[in-house]
Amino acid sequence: MDDYRQVTDDDLSRGYWWLKHKTLAIKIAWALGIIILLWLYAGLFLGINKYAGGQTLEQQSMALSNNFDWATYHGQRHSQSIQVSGTEFFAVNSRLYNLVAAVNNPNQDWFVSQLDYRFVVDGKPLDAQSTFLNPGENKLLLRLGYQAARAIKNLEIEVLDTAWQRFDNSAPMINWGIEDASFHPATTQTIDDQIIDLPERVTWQARNLSLFNLWTASWQIALYNRDRLVAVNQIIAEDFAALENRELEAVWLYDLPQVTKVEVIPHVNWLDRDNFKASESGDNPDEDRVNL
Repeated sequence: MDDYRQVTDDDLSRGYWWLKHKTLAIKIAWALGIIILLWLYAGLFLGINKYAGGQTLEQQSMALSNNFDWATYHGQRHSQSIQVSGTEFFAVNSRLYNLVAAVNNPNQDWFVSQLDYRFVVDGKPLDAQSTFLNPGENKLLLRLGYQAARAIKNLEIEVLDTAWQRFDNSAPMINWGIEDASFHPATTQTIDDQIIDLPERVTWQARNLSLFNLWTASWQIALYNRDRLVAVNQIIAEDFAALENRELEAVWLYDLPQVTKVEVIPHVNWLDRDNFKASESGDNPDEDRVNL
């Protein structure tokens, strides 16, 4: 199909007019667009001002401030109380006991920089102990190897004082990967014609997921028979490098009840700058991270 059409004098005249007045037409279009935009903004402002009862911007700002629930706002940003569970005690022998309670920091943006507490055995308060809680952390309050004059009948715990510190971007985060946590019952093995008794123990793989080299990393180990806590322990691993993967082990030198579940809890204070190995560049804690 032939779509060719001969250009007429009228076409040439219109084309010549557009080329001559193109710049002016664009300026007029821009001016009309700006006028329409200003008209819309003016209508929106007048409508809001009318809805606000003809108040000035300062009056509207004061009204908004007075109507805002500042008590709720500050209450939501304030730290929530830690949660301490019931206590347990486990006999190591006829006189030694391990005392334990579980504690939780429900705040994701608050540290418990210092938690002072003490166990109360049969109405007798023991010496105060101190610990910490990282944001959102669950862990155990422990007193291992307590020597009692007689069999314990009742155990309580008292929280004496709690110091808070808000979590901000300047604080380091020490996260861990924990895999293959397994309980191994006591066994007897023969190695090179020697009989070796291996105690009950727990092994696991721990990986430092942070870029910080640590002098020490503590670990709490809880053993359960189904959902019932039956034993606890705590160990310290020294010189834990950034991104290091290491097999760790905790042992019990006394008989344990049946164990069906193992829980391993890292116990490293993110605020303890003395536990961070200083980098070669200096002693500034902010420079302790490993540069990849």
